[in-house]
Amino acid sequence: TEGNAVIGLALLASGRAQDVAKVRAYARQVAAGVGTLTVPLNEMCAWPWGYNNTFLSEYYLATGDTNVLHAISEYTITSAKGQSWCGLYGHGMAWPKPDGSSTHGIVPPYGSLNQAGLLVAIGIILGDKCGITDPEIAPAIERPRKYFGSFAGHGAVPYGQDPAEELHDDNGKNGEAALLLALQTQADMSPQVQYFAKACTAAYAVRNFGHCGPFWAQLWQPLAANLGGTNAMAAYFQQIQWEADLARRPDGSFAYNHCSGGQAGLEDLGPGSCTAKWMLTYATALQKLYITG
Repeated sequence: TEGNAVIGLALLASGRAQDVAKVRAYARQVAAGVGTLTVPLNEMCAWPWGYNNTFLSEYYLATGDTNVLHAISEYTITSAKGQSWCGLYGHGMAWPKPDGSSTHGIVPPYGSLNQAGLLVAIGIILGDKCGITDPEIAPAIERPRKYFGSFAGHGAVPYGQDPAEELHDDNGKNGEAALLLALQTQADMSPQVQYFAKACTAAYAVRNFGHCGPFWAQLWQPLAANLGGTNAMAAYFQQIQWEADLARRPDGSFAYNHCSGGQAGLEDLGPGSCTAKWMLTYATALQKLYITG
């Protein structure tokens, strides 16, 4: 699911007319599979909800196709209701508070997982931009803004509810944090956005390792560097161009760096996911999506 959403985002970001029908068919297929959602107690839904909602919202904002609005509404509102008291997610949604006062309790089974949770939060912001309304949405945008913004100046967003990592980036999470904040403060480029954008511009040396592999760092770091402007993106790309050249195959696709636990040569996130990752890097110059500028 996550890999297909990245492919869908890449095709949208390219802006190619020949891809419109394919992207529309996939978006409507995803949306048709979303019924009425409730906050699950123990389900690893943060990954698909975050990536599907981000893709569907970007698709709607680019095309105006109302066939997907129901799914965006369900993902956005239910994700907002399932957010923990401090704005985080785990592999899934938060439990309710023990006294039953709200759905915003603690995150099972072992606490927060920021890699997935940041995309859920980004999806909520994009859903809000699509016009989805509910009293839960504004607080669900504000909580992660405060939490992830607090890491600015201290290092990298960690795995979970931990101290900042002493790195320019940790597995792409500074990239996601940059986008999370920039989607709210694009007009003035807040100091937090500037910090995360600068950190990712300097993070090329740590883009090739991370928990379960390098995919997430390679996906989100460039999109954050892009927030620093054309000079920042050019400086970042100068450091990774060798990698792009060596990863490119004769047919124009890109070689895959499989996740740990996966079999070499098999694309754990689906066929074409690494090509889509590189497409999003290159497509920042086109600025067709919110996440690409």
